[in-house]
Amino acid sequence: MMTMKNSGATSYSDLSSTIDTLTQFSREVDDLQRPPYDDYKKRLWVDKVRDYLELKLGKESKEYDRFRGASSYNAGESRQERSLKDLSYYKSDLISIIQRLEQRAKKGVVTLTPSTSSQPEQPKVFIAHGGTPPALKKLKEFLEALGVRAIIAEDEPSEGRSVDDHVTWCMDQSDCYVVLATKDHVKGDKVYAAENVYIEIGRFQERKPNRVIYLLEEGASFPSNIVQKVWEKFTSENMERAFIKVAKELRAFGLLHAGKSN
Repeated sequence: MMTMKNSGATSYSDLSSTIDTLTQFSREVDDLQRPPYDDYKKRLWVDKVRDYLELKLGKESKEYDRFRGASSYNAGESRQERSLKDLSYYKSDLISIIQRLEQRAKKGVVTLTPSTSSQPEQPKVFIAHGGTPPALKKLKEFLEALGVRAIIAEDEPSEGRSVDDHVTWCMDQSDCYVVLATKDHVKGDKVYAAENVYIEIGRFQERKPNRVIYLLEEGASFPSNIVQKVWEKFTSENMERAFIKVAKELRAFGLLHAGKSN
């Protein structure tokens, strides 16, 4: 997700350009729905539209919130069926947003209304974890001390979403991800993190592969497809090096200013 300064459209030409861009986005849905279906392209498209709506209308706008919440779930549907249906919802909401903007143009209202908050938005970090280890509480408290909001899926309101859709929604709200791999599962002579952690790592790599921070508890192991990543080890008693790693990465991502952790 791009970090943008909301400026809003300030002339008829800007408003017209915004409408044209959103119209083009809505037309792209038809291509996304044609076989072979590509879920990765769909996610890139959703992020692109959200970033544009954030730029032009702001995260506090009804239009942005409506598009963000376009999702569906029916028991028995496959993931692909649900994703294709979601695209139809996204297109429908885009058309509705376009119509609202066209009504503004007819009324002579040419200034779009971005978020008016003068405070920078609080960065959000999704934490992949298994169970409720002591390290999770410590990591959450550390992030909050930095002024960063820790997103833990089970702590967020689900608003009727399925478990899978809720985790996806939480990921989509986040600016980066932290993998907290603790000793949860024994397999042979090795100890691994909970299975859901590795599933979420795969989803992180699809979304923001360069915005993932890996923390590995002493005595635990990553599977072979993850061992090449740079990670920091920790113990439940001493997480100092892990915290330093997190702070450095957040600064590198542009989410934390140099003096913020003092």
